[in-house]
Amino acid sequence: MSSKFGNQDLVTKINQSFEQISRRLFARSLNYCADFKLFLCDQMAGESLDAVVHSALGPQARVGGSTFTTKQEVLESLTSALHYDGDYGAHPNLDYVQSANGQHDFDSVVSDVIKLVDQGDLLISFWLKNGHPFYPVYWDFAFLIETSEDSILFIASSSD
Repeated sequence: MSSKFGNQDLVTKINQSFEQISRRLFARSLNYCADFKLFLCDQMAGESLDAVVHSALGPQARVGGSTFTTKQEVLESLTSALHYDGDYGAHPNLDYVQSANGQHDFDSVVSDVIKLVDQGDLLISFWLKNGHPFYPVYWDFAFLIETSEDSILFIASSSD
């Protein structure tokens, strides 16, 4: 897949799906907001994690630690986040999470993320010490997906 069309188009499609899912999780929620985003760093395959993070998030962003990971861990993190129920004091829109429509949306975006992760020559899990683009409270994750040409950051978290 070429980076100019393939990765860019797939990343755009996934981000649009995540925006729709986030809005639906927030509607009728209680003290809950979820954010998911892919950051495409075009032609940055082979660059250091720090360089990719700075390119995507700015010079204030600092990686606190990292480890190699697997496709399974990426998918488990995403699936767990999408199905997070919260508790009595903070939760997503449970009607949506438990609905057929929600399950369809989740399955669709997971399928697209699988297509992207399958292209990954290198998968790294990391955490940010500074410069997180969201406000993590309940759960968060961050991954680097390096394809033959590009580096893609996949960052998500939830907050109140």
